[in-house]
Amino acid sequence: MSLWWSFRWQMLVIATIFMVFLTNPGRSQPQTNVLTQSCSAVNVINDQIFYSNLHDTYRDIRRQLSNNNTYFATSNLESNSEPVYVMAQCRKYMSTSDCLLCFDFAASSIRSCAAFNGARLVLDGCFLRYESSSFTDQTTLPGENKVLCGNSTSSPQTVFETAVDELMSNLSKATPNIKGFYAAATTPIVGTNTSTAYAIAQCVETVTPDSCKSCLQEAYDNIRSCANDVTDGRAVNLGCFMRYSDTAFFSNNQTIDIAPLIRDGRISGLLTLIFY
Repeated sequence: MSLWWSFRWQMLVIATIFMVFLTNPGRSQPQTNVLTQSCSAVNVINDQIFYSNLHDTYRDIRRQLSNNNTYFATSNLESNSEPVYVMAQCRKYMSTSDCLLCFDFAASSIRSCAAFNGARLVLDGCFLRYESSSFTDQTTLPGENKVLCGNSTSSPQTVFETAVDELMSNLSKATPNIKGFYAAATTPIVGTNTSTAYAIAQCVETVTPDSCKSCLQEAYDNIRSCANDVTDGRAVNLGCFMRYSDTAFFSNNQTIDIAPLIRDGRISGLLTLIFY
């Protein structure tokens, strides 16, 4: 596959997604804000075979994500000199169509790593990774653990910070115990202009509960620094993701009121959580 063809294909996908936004801006929310991207340091040896394998695995990933309520998929081809392993994941508050749009955007954007045999891309709405060897049990790599804090400040910040810290702590403890390793939560912010904080935590579904817990604990330790100054933040790693905001990024009609068990049968604070 030539670099020119890769570029043309990438532009076609981006143009298609842009047209979807224009024709249906109110309903389409694939959340394609790019958070982090990295490429491996090893070049592809036989690019024709590698790209063919990558294309086939992408097609399989997309087929899996096309099924309703499927937000996580893996695929691999190991039968020749250029093995490919691919993983993709969408946030579970997204619709199937928005998940597919996010995946298509990620598959197009990650082509900037076309010369290399591995790449990782994290968006607000989804995650995509490919490598030349299996990685399904990994939660981190050097340099991949990042925190991204927004710019908006809140006042009074102390009340918001305390509420968000408790919310994210509870999510980091609860999520590893939930099937599918995903939870979204809200908590009221009393006495501020910000009435509610929204948050999610998610791990890739091929790791163990203990690995998910360790990944989210590290993410929580990182993201809590954001709440000192801003009303939105994200913690990104290869095996997990956390996000909070004072603005809703998932629908309220997805929530139910529960008091899940975290430590010796009790979760702290008043939370509304979404489980899948």
